[in-house]
Amino acid sequence: MSEGLHVTSRIEDDVLIITIKDPRLIDYDQVRAMRTEIELAIDESSTKLVAVDMSNVEMITSVAILPLVGGSGRARHLGGEAVFCNMSEMVNYALETCKLVVEHRSHSQQVVGVADLAIATLKAGAESTE
Repeated sequence: MSEGLHVTSRIEDDVLIITIKDPRLIDYDQVRAMRTEIELAIDESSTKLVAVDMSNVEMITSVAILPLVGGSGRARHLGGEAVFCNMSEMVNYALETCKLVVEHRSHSQQVVGVADLAIATLKAGAESTE
């Protein structure tokens, strides 16, 4: 669908997959630009279901929490849902600490292990609300 400096996005099985490209989310200007790219991808998407693929992220600091909260909030504001997937243990710990994820397990609504499972989780949630 699109490629920015910090994220790429594509539609797969009616789910917007946003892949974060940066391995270290530590700089304020970097993550502010990343937030803009995430929100633009969500706004331009024809779907309300969003999976944020964090497989490239090795390190995250508190400065990166705002763009992730903003992306999740944007999806919910538009009537959709967002999940984080493919997180390292360190990234998962940081997001758990900030209460962005409740726990790291395969079928959690907040976080799932792989993008395919994220798609299945989002679609199952969307179907149960219809």
